[in-house]
Amino acid sequence: MNNMAPFSQSVRLSRCIGISIVLLELTFLTTICQAKSPNFVVILTDDQSWVGSSLTIDPNDERTRSDYYRTPNIERLAKLGMRFTRGYAPAPFCCPTRRSLVIGQTPAKHIYQKDQKNWTTNYRRQLSLPRMLKAANSAYQTAHFGKWDSRFDEVTPEEMGYDVSDGLTGNGTGGGKGSGGPSAKDDPKLIHAITTRAMKFMEEQANAETPFFVQVSHYAVHLDIFYRQDSLDAARRWDPGKKHTMPEFAAMTSDVDAGIGTLLDKIANLGIRDNTYIFFLSDNGGRLSMPGQPEADFPRNYPLREGKGTMYEGGIRVPFICIGPGIETGSISHVPVTGLDLFPTMADLAGFPEELPASLDGGSLTNVFRKRGGGTVERAQPFLLFHHAVARKAQTAIMQGDFKLVKTWDGNRLELFDLSNSPSEDHDLSRSLPEKTQELHDFMSEFLNDVGAETSRTTTKDQQRLDRANLDEPQNADSVVNTLSSAAQAMPTPIGTGGGLKMFYDNRMYPQAVALGTTVYIVWRGEDGLPYLAAYNSQDRTVTRSQMLLANYEGEINFKKFRNDHHYAPVIWSDQNEHLHVLCGCHNSPGLHLIATNPRSTDTWITGPTFDESLSYPKVHHVLGNRTLIYYRHTGHLGRWQYRISGDGGYTWKQPARTIVDLNAQPHDAEYAAHAGSYNTTAVSADGNRLHVAFIWKVEDPVFNTRYKAFLHDHTQRYNLYYVVVDLTNGTATNIDGRPVELPLRKSTADAHCLVWDTQERVAAVGPAIALDSQDRTHFILPISEANPHAGHFYHVCYRDKSWRKTPITETLHPFNASHVQINDDGTLHAFLIAGNDADIVEEGMDEYGWGQRAELWSSDDDGQHWHFKQDLTPSTNRRYQSIQFVSDAMKTSIDDVILFYGWSHTHGPGTAYLWDGRPGQ
Repeated sequence: MNNMAPFSQSVRLSRCIGISIVLLELTFLTTICQAKSPNFVVILTDDQSWVGSSLTIDPNDERTRSDYYRTPNIERLAKLGMRFTRGYAPAPFCCPTRRSLVIGQTPAKHIYQKDQKNWTTNYRRQLSLPRMLKAANSAYQTAHFGKWDSRFDEVTPEEMGYDVSDGLTGNGTGGGKGSGGPSAKDDPKLIHAITTRAMKFMEEQANAETPFFVQVSHYAVHLDIFYRQDSLDAARRWDPGKKHTMPEFAAMTSDVDAGIGTLLDKIANLGIRDNTYIFFLSDNGGRLSMPGQPEADFPRNYPLREGKGTMYEGGIRVPFICIGPGIETGSISHVPVTGLDLFPTMADLAGFPEELPASLDGGSLTNVFRKRGGGTVERAQPFLLFHHAVARKAQTAIMQGDFKLVKTWDGNRLELFDLSNSPSEDHDLSRSLPEKTQELHDFMSEFLNDVGAETSRTTTKDQQRLDRANLDEPQNADSVVNTLSSAAQAMPTPIGTGGGLKMFYDNRMYPQAVALGTTVYIVWRGEDGLPYLAAYNSQDRTVTRSQMLLANYEGEINFKKFRNDHHYAPVIWSDQNEHLHVLCGCHNSPGLHLIATNPRSTDTWITGPTFDESLSYPKVHHVLGNRTLIYYRHTGHLGRWQYRISGDGGYTWKQPARTIVDLNAQPHDAEYAAHAGSYNTTAVSADGNRLHVAFIWKVEDPVFNTRYKAFLHDHTQRYNLYYVVVDLTNGTATNIDGRPVELPLRKSTADAHCLVWDTQERVAAVGPAIALDSQDRTHFILPISEANPHAGHFYHVCYRDKSWRKTPITETLHPFNASHVQINDDGTLHAFLIAGNDADIVEEGMDEYGWGQRAELWSSDDDGQHWHFKQDLTPSTNRRYQSIQFVSDAMKTSIDDVILFYGWSHTHGPGTAYLWDGRPGQ
């Protein structure tokens, strides 16, 4: 019997099949086009094996599931979408995979593997996943909940573009290894908390009809083992398998599966499933061993070889499921895919309007979706590559088609496998197929060489943190950096976390950073109130681990005062021999003066001399032929402002103090003078002979403000702007017109001869930023209130044609907000501002002293008459920023295009310091 169809019938059938395929592809494209800005949900489990669920990943192989665990919701995921039998994590470890998901690059480029030069800066420059979505549609809201795990560097999710997150979380947050498991918990691995926050975020966006992206990064099923008691009770009733036998781990797996089910239910209940893509995968393969696991007949990842930490299939092959519009339900694909593919896939689906950076290593999966699991993934390279080295034996794997080459660099061992015939990698073909082995090895070597990847075992992770600034390996930055725009070439570098209230002080106290050669030394007030120091290398933009400077002073220092008094923030300078000096603990007290024992070193310190029995707000300048001047306030808030000069950088203070401003001088000579104080800022002329002093006056006791018709808070009882120039060679003073002024300045003298701006009860809460141009003319930036005591503008103020010109620059949220002004050699003015316009100040914690939503750079090329926005320096949204500071050269006032500031996420901190280095070619 002939069962073959007639030729004409076969042709018609072929045409019908072809037409059906075309229609299917058109349907997929139409679905995407009709769905305006789809939602995206990424569910990432931790250390979950490819066979770590009850889902049979390959229906043709019963070995590809757990023979003990029960995960009905992961099975449900597969029924709703497409499962990939060859899904891979970008790396066999947690952190590199998580970085790869954010920026779409193999860990051979971005660094957990090896501390290549500039990696910290480069990572922040990337076109990250949330930034890409916002470029596709600015309405996108993005969130990350759960494990972030940023090793070697404390970059936050917000710094990488997420609007909402749980912050700097790691294994320990969710009960990591060594935290006490296995044991029963009410919310094991924070599964319920993470899921609840994600659901709340999705509901808010759904109600607002706003597209969103949320990543739910579970801490499970990483060690330690925590679980709900009822889950354990259930698991103990199941029959153990031949590879999975541990009921506690089965219970934890059930708990994370339940969390996934709750999330799926919420998506369905919100009515957004038809416009939501869900991607499910693990960050790496499963552990090969489990503490306390009963004896089993097979390895935990069977039929795969090895496990987490290796480049064999057990270390990198993971469960991988995609769900969404146009993806056929219950479909299966054998196309090799990786977490690197999520970035370009989401860009495709979201309608990203530009060409993606060439340095992305993944490719869009939409072709596979269209072809019901078939087709190909177009990537920049015709292979998949996996690589790691840090603190472990370096190992690399490269896949092309079904062939996989694994290189173990210690011993130069090569193994070639055909995964179609040997998924267990138990048959090495490298000797029988030498040409294929050589071909893949050539691809591997060229790629790793191009990106400067480490191919030998590196030092320990802790040692690498200390050694980052001293590495000298070559760096091919072009292969690493995806710039958003030319303005994003320089992004702020985090310097230290755990900062306290006034981590950096405002412009009454400076500098808090000094440059010696290519190294910038930064000091700040930690969350515990104590002074910390770190060093930034401007050549490779790396940062040393921070050190607390008072570790050896427990018996000599009142640590309680440091913790309770935010004025105790440190300042730093260097002497002529490049020894660092740090002064801290200053508020109506002598403070503590530390001097480094060796040039350009922070290893050991001695105690330096005190130069006054009571000082606050020290400001340090180099003057008069490399001598050191400290300008400071004596005694309390109503004290006088004075300076002393040291001829040897601060080892001795022989000259007596000279007072410049004392608005509270007796007898009182003006209204409110009984409670009048001042906030002073200073600058030194280029020749070091003149000290320029600007100040505002403040009222210590509540005084009714007739403009705002209220008794103002202490921080808003500050008014007017005054200015005087002191000749350091003879101690005399003049006003802006060059007329002599009697010192110390009293309120009546200041009003009569030194008034720059009578603010008429508009609030000027902190002294102005000051810069001097090549003609020694003064430029001020002053924040001042407008419609209410908190809302105002930054003004540029300068003296032209016998009058003070005042030009608004941009809005700010509080007249306490910081600014800094620089003048380039060509006369261009640069104003660095803490800006913002749509929030209220909270008089509590870190918010109490002002804050802004953005750190911005504004410029003027016409002497300040017109200003234009140049760059947003903000590391991330949804944080608050304050206290922009300059970085001092060893013998100058300010280095152009380098500034400091800090930010925090809630009213009680802690803060994170940032250094912005906009200099080209550093």
